[in-house]
Amino acid sequence: MKEWKLTSLDLFCLDMVIKGAWIYKEMPDVQTLRESLKKLIKTYPHLTGHYQEKGKVLIWDDNYCVEPSIDTRNKPEFSVNDLIGKDEQTWSLVNDYDTKAFKKGKEMPFSATLVKLKDGAVLIVQCAHATMDGYSFFHLMEQWAALTKGETIKPMVVDQNQLPKKEAYTKAEALEKAKQYGWIKMKATSLIKMLWDMFRLRNMKDTFIQLVSQEEIAKLKKESGAGTHAVLSALAAKEVMSRLQQESFKTISVSDLRGHVFGVSESLMGNLSQPFATQEEFSLKLDTIALAQAIQEANDAVLQSDAQDRNLRLSVCASHYGLPYYWMDPSEVFNDRPKNLYINNQLKFRACELDFGTGKPLYAFPNQLSDNVKFWQPVADGPVQIIYWGFLAKLMQTNKK
Repeated sequence: MKEWKLTSLDLFCLDMVIKGAWIYKEMPDVQTLRESLKKLIKTYPHLTGHYQEKGKVLIWDDNYCVEPSIDTRNKPEFSVNDLIGKDEQTWSLVNDYDTKAFKKGKEMPFSATLVKLKDGAVLIVQCAHATMDGYSFFHLMEQWAALTKGETIKPMVVDQNQLPKKEAYTKAEALEKAKQYGWIKMKATSLIKMLWDMFRLRNMKDTFIQLVSQEEIAKLKKESGAGTHAVLSALAAKEVMSRLQQESFKTISVSDLRGHVFGVSESLMGNLSQPFATQEEFSLKLDTIALAQAIQEANDAVLQSDAQDRNLRLSVCASHYGLPYYWMDPSEVFNDRPKNLYINNQLKFRACELDFGTGKPLYAFPNQLSDNVKFWQPVADGPVQIIYWGFLAKLMQTNKK
């Protein structure tokens, strides 16, 4: 038997599902998809494993070949146009991935379903987030598509030993560094507030979509000299913070740490994404151009420093020792009056271009993870979606300009 040890980053995602759905006019036949998936899974055999809570590991046996499963369903009552842009309708075509069964060792990390429509097909893939982040998930999908087209792939690196060690610092050293770096000690009142907010969010599925054309993005990038992320962040901030009547705010952006952590491969398979905050407070009095410039400069300052490497190493140790310190106050993020704008930019994954040999998808759906703000492009060459979730979605719906 072989083992794949879950890290603190993996365990944080143990109750989460990372998933995607793609609508196609045409897809390869199921047998072709199964054969290419079988090749893919041989590269990442831990995705056939089963979770054991005792050791917090995935276990599998290379000598026992587990056939990858693709469920098939026929839904001739639905056409492509019935589902494009209809998130809940599309996700309802399949059963939700069962994280409880995964934690009991009864469900493998990877699940795929091909739904045949009257005039097309929907491919829905759901995975245990404990085994992969967005980078790993979308690269996995790209490689499956490449193998289906008969292409070769360069496998991601599967080596948990590359990740920072949970005992790299002693408890006393970790505590000293947390204070040195100005980390926040979580008070009981903040924890209670955060738990109450998360309880309120538990069954909230509200989303609000703001469309931004490619022409507008290009214009703002040219005028500001900032990148796409900073431009979209500025647009989202203007929408949210003006409704909250706040004068200033900070941004928190989810970042892929590959390339920012010493000794870790830039193609590591697993979870290696964390949010990072800028220290600057941005004034809402700035116009969109100036705000985009300020956000770009602040983000560059973090990305060009060793802050992400440092924070990751300390986070792993702080989690191991149970230290009540964190680099930000999460109680100020996921509520109805956030002081920080939490953003997950998923544009770089190019999910809208996933081609299994029959053409690009007609529409690609994002996951349903609890990001306050998400950047997404559902159609190649089409507009970008700024997706507001939870409390922010309600704010946008009830305070339309």
